Amino acid sequence: MVNHINNINGPQSGTARNSGSVDNNANSNGQANSHARADALVDNSNDTVHLSARAQELGRIQRDLQALPEIDEARVNDIRERIDNGTYTVDADQVATRILADEQFFGS
Repeated sequence: MVNHINNINGPQSGTARNSGSVDNNANSNGQANSHARADALVDNSNDTVHLSARAQELGRIQRDLQALPEIDEARVNDIRERIDNGTYTVDADQVATRILADEQFFGS
């Protein structure tokens, strides 16, 4: 299939100039017929896929993660309440330790 967009490659022989439109239908009927013939020759009824235990576990983990909310509302509300009450404290040593661990992990 050939797409002619604004005649970038110039008009093809036997093709009229097409100003600004896309010609996607040049061979659509012929291609559809060849795909239908190819699909009729292929028997997919016996095809099977076997996933390893690791792949199955990763799929389960992905489904579990997708089921979790993006924001832990309970934790956010707890921190917000402690900030409002003046009881929220930040452990500077813990923050520094985690920053250094991230730097080492990511190799920066």
